[in-house]
Amino acid sequence: MAKSNKYDYRVTADNSNWSAEIIRRVTSKKTIVSKSQDGFSSEDDAQKWAKKELEAFQQNQQKQNQRHSTKRQQKADRIQTKAEANAKV
Repeated sequence: MAKSNKYDYRVTADNSNWSAEIIRRVTSKKTIVSKSQDGFSSEDDAQKWAKKELEAFQQNQQKQNQRHSTKRQQKADRIQTKAEANAKV
């Protein structure tokens, strides 16, 4: 899967603990944290979690987008069918 510029992860250190965040780019200057986890003992653990969760998060987004696309298409088909029925009358 190609790396998306919209979603990424960030790993930060806080004293002796590490935290990982799944971030979403809203604009070129603004990002929002979509998911986070802290309390990792090492940077490697935090990165592994972030990579795994980012992949799962993106797959979930793809499924959700597909469902919404299907619903939009069904609605457009219903509208077109109604318009054709009204045109015949």
